[in-house]
Amino acid sequence: MQETPRKDRGGRAKTARDATAGKGASRTDGGPAPLSPTAAGTAEPNRTDTAATHPGFAWMERMRPYRALRQRDLSIGTEVLSIERAMGRRQDAHGDVIEVWNRIAPPALAPSVAVAGLSRGTLTLAVAGSAASYELGRVLRGGLERALVAELPGRVRRVKVVLSGADGR
Repeated sequence: MQETPRKDRGGRAKTARDATAGKGASRTDGGPAPLSPTAAGTAEPNRTDTAATHPGFAWMERMRPYRALRQRDLSIGTEVLSIERAMGRRQDAHGDVIEVWNRIAPPALAPSVAVAGLSRGTLTLAVAGSAASYELGRVLRGGLERALVAELPGRVRRVKVVLSGADGR
């Protein structure tokens, strides 16, 4: 009577060699590592350098420096550069308007009023408070708006006053 080959859980036929291989023998079929006794008497899998044995693990080890948490830059250098870039763009876009405003604006209002922007012919001035807004409105109606339009023909058609933060920006 011929013996039918036994199959393991994966559906592979067991051979006589597999049956005679002891628990301490190494396996080459890709199965789990055999167990070896430790000093405490518990069994734990034999471990090898997985990065050297499996190409996927080697790739993970190469990528680990790029995936690590980066240290935050706590210096103010990047903030200073971003502010400098923003001010440079503002100067490029509104430099002549700011120069004209600084030249013809009343010295009493200069600390509390800033040029906020220029869009479609409307010059927007930001003021620090309602008192400064009242004074600026009075001065604009007194002829400052006409002077700004005359100094910047084609760029400024009207002036708008908006209330801003405490620093006037």
